[in-house]
Amino acid sequence: MKRALLSLFVLSLAGCVADATIAEGDAPADVEAADALSRYTLDSTRLTPAASQVAPVKALRAEALTGQNVSAALLRAPVSPSVFKTVGTRTEYRVMDWELETDSATGRIMANRVAAVAAAAPQNELLLRADSLARLGELGVDPAEVGEVAQRKVMTESREDGVMTSAPELHSYKTFIARSINGIPVQGHRAVLTHAKDGSLRKVLVAWPALATTGHRLTSRLSLTQVKTR
Repeated sequence: MKRALLSLFVLSLAGCVADATIAEGDAPADVEAADALSRYTLDSTRLTPAASQVAPVKALRAEALTGQNVSAALLRAPVSPSVFKTVGTRTEYRVMDWELETDSATGRIMANRVAAVAAAAPQNELLLRADSLARLGELGVDPAEVGEVAQRKVMTESREDGVMTSAPELHSYKTFIARSINGIPVQGHRAVLTHAKDGSLRKVLVAWPALATTGHRLTSRLSLTQVKTR
């Protein structure tokens, strides 16, 4: 029986018995797919022809992702960073009370402040949002690259055996800044800046690769009908 099945499988690969594998009453796969598509309604109301676009003139460039610029502009550290370790395009630094890692090839930045947090004080979240955007701008990110910005509070609570034992308490503030090119979100590219309860910047996570000066294709040669078909 196994030998017969193997023979049928080999013959099927050769194209000799293509119809022999379809049981009586079964429809070919392409027929089933066509039938499924005929019963599917595509909502294309948000598909509109886009005018020809170019990349932002002042888009982030690779030279902005140096350890010196990141520490001075994003972290606002007044002293130059010292190199701790370099692996490929990834470099780890120490700068004042910051641990910093940059990767110029991928546009990734990670920074963590190790100093103690001062006493908590009421914070204006609009000012924290503005501070985050200003730091990103000083790094070299043009407003034309900034998309949606979300400001959130991080809360903590204690639980024991699944039962909450303390009321939720404010831990920190986070500003999420998404990247957008000509109004189109760039998936996976964003900056997250975390401020402590005293208003100080504590952590930075950035995925914002530099853009080349040329070679961008920001339009499609497909018609709306072709887009819907595909």
